[in-house]
Amino acid sequence: VQAVLELHGVRTLEAGRQLAIQRVGADIGLSVDEGIALSRLHARRNGSTYQSTIPPVSAREAKAAVELLMKVLEKTKAHIAQITAQRGS
Repeated sequence: VQAVLELHGVRTLEAGRQLAIQRVGADIGLSVDEGIALSRLHARRNGSTYQSTIPPVSAREAKAAVELLMKVLEKTKAHIAQITAQRGS
């Protein structure tokens, strides 16, 4: 998410992070369900990083999170390459 925001030269405030996650998900072509999962992953990370210890995660949840994040990474790289190419034209 941060890579796409930086590509466009924007920063979010605390209240705008959820909207930014949704916008980036749409920009890189995530499905609605994938976008929801990404938002939940972000909320869980924030909760464990800033508010409490990391809650237990099942092997299934961990596998799904890694698979989604790998997909987001690939789609983000493609999005950045596309935008960069458009700006160079």
